[in-house]
Amino acid sequence: MNRLGLIRFTPHYRTVRWGGQHIAQFKNIHLEDTHVGESWEISSLEGMETVIAEGPLSGMTITDLLRNHGEEILGKKLHERFGEKFPLLIKFIDAEDDLSIQVHPDDKLSNGCGKTELWYIIDAQPGAHIYSGFNQKLTHGEMTRILNERTITNVLAKHYAQAGDVFYLPAGRVHSIGAGNFVLEIQQPSDITYRLWDYDRRDANGNLRPLHIDSALQAVDYTQTDFGLARPQLLDDRETVIKRTPFFTVTALCVEEAVKLEVSANQSFRVLMVVEGSGTIEDSNGNTAIISRGHTVLVPASTEWVEIRATDRPMRVITAYIEPIMLS
Repeated sequence: MNRLGLIRFTPHYRTVRWGGQHIAQFKNIHLEDTHVGESWEISSLEGMETVIAEGPLSGMTITDLLRNHGEEILGKKLHERFGEKFPLLIKFIDAEDDLSIQVHPDDKLSNGCGKTELWYIIDAQPGAHIYSGFNQKLTHGEMTRILNERTITNVLAKHYAQAGDVFYLPAGRVHSIGAGNFVLEIQQPSDITYRLWDYDRRDANGNLRPLHIDSALQAVDYTQTDFGLARPQLLDDRETVIKRTPFFTVTALCVEEAVKLEVSANQSFRVLMVVEGSGTIEDSNGNTAIISRGHTVLVPASTEWVEIRATDRPMRVITAYIEPIMLS
């Protein structure tokens, strides 16, 4: 067996005022706090590094893992590009209340810490919405006036979300997750967020949460006037390509019996996130694991293939990796 095997991490759970209890229910676990808004599944961001949960490398941070086994994990080209920084941040998000209206900078504006995201809607309550982009063309001056008038929601493109919807959010797109959405978020590894509007909400000490108007106005891309809904393409009868970008490629698997995925041929790791059902996974080195809804598994780039078998159907798995050929 390959001692790197199939790698699972202990998530970081973030308590926020807009969070709820859906993450605990989804993962079938107990969490003491009732306002958990985020589960950071894989992260190499300082202060939020995930730690290997089991096996011979149990207790090792993802940064140490990449320091010691970077090329095996990422693949040669990705290791040369990203070094000890894992190039994705994976989260589950539970929005019991509306998130702030916000925007993220691109790599150029943030010195290589840009934040392009993709949202896969796992579940949406009736009436749950997503704001993504503008519903009209705007200028910097018009945006400044709208923010002063506190009417920004009037110019945002609003989409009523359904389970299975996918939103692609390039850096610079103004956006927000509305109450009632449960989301899988795949993104560049950055936590830079500029709030444009937060509904005059106050923190636990009674203070208005800070806005970042000047920075946000520099980051906004005023040309983004569509919903950003991704257009999935069927790869074969089991795998659908949700989105290919220079930052990540995301696919969806529908596992009725068994699905075999090539890994090393893509010259990249593959992250597997189970969003429905349960089953088993085996890799080309003889490593096996039981996986179920809410589990996230990192498959090293050195692994030739993995096979997923469903035991509780339907089983749906979202996968994410980076295609070296797509890197800008």
